[in-house]
Amino acid sequence: MSTILRAVLISAAGVSVVELVLALSGWIVHPSLGYLAWASLPLVVLAALSGVRGSAREGRDYAGQLVAGAEIGIAAGLLAAGLTWLIHQVIAPETLAQAGALAEARVLAAGGDADAVANAAGLASPFGRALLRFVEVMVTSLLVGLAVARRRRPGP
Repeated sequence: MSTILRAVLISAAGVSVVELVLALSGWIVHPSLGYLAWASLPLVVLAALSGVRGSAREGRDYAGQLVAGAEIGIAAGLLAAGLTWLIHQVIAPETLAQAGALAEARVLAAGGDADAVANAAGLASPFGRALLRFVEVMVTSLLVGLAVARRRRPGP
């Protein structure tokens, strides 16, 4: 298995497991526990790190390593987004419905209008959560690729 494919699978699996635990436990509904969604970030960083470094060991130059980071980000982001959508659409749809109702109630209690309600409830939908996960994985993998890619020194 190539290092990029392994990094994609590890990254997407980590994000999906965290999302599944949050959905099944009901923690996603609680407004002060939203930061727990970032618990998968260290695994995404480690997977992208191993993927970019592995691509360097396979002989890729600096630009190739940057492309490897982008490949990992796009593929893992799409896979994680699809799995997140599946989790919230099929496995645990009631948790996001509860989170959306709670967000709407908080905005209305604070005197918000219809636009504020729509903005607050946006991430409390399967598509909103999937989009959040895609952006998280994509940006993280790109930044790791930029930070880790090494230029080769010309030989003697």
